[in-house]
Amino acid sequence: MARVNVSHRIVSYVYDFAVDGGAQGDLLSGVFLPVRCLIIYGCSKVITPLEAGAPTDVSVSISGFPYALIGPTAHTNWTGGAVIEGVDLIVDMFDTTVIAGELVTTIERDNLTAGKFIYWCYLIEMDR
Repeated sequence: MARVNVSHRIVSYVYDFAVDGGAQGDLLSGVFLPVRCLIIYGCSKVITPLEAGAPTDVSVSISGFPYALIGPTAHTNWTGGAVIEGVDLIVDMFDTTVIAGELVTTIERDNLTAGKFIYWCYLIEMDR
């Protein structure tokens, strides 16, 4: 039986809409997930409430992949101290077997003007 070496990692990023921008679209985090990893769990902790002029949805995903780590969630749920749970990745683990993917925050329907959160995910990285 071939042996596969694994390492456990936590990856995270902090996004501040007042500093980093909050225009509609995909906002790149600069944080990449490695090739051959399985994401086990992820969530966001809101540091300061998200603010927008109209109803807005926020989600977290991986560039180039059709999987949401946090599905579109109304910005009014991203209140101070709130924990926004990610999708159940134990049931549907995300396998980055082809390329490394960048964590992305997506804003839909209106711009965000303020708010700050940290997103983190726990993953297992395999050597093959």
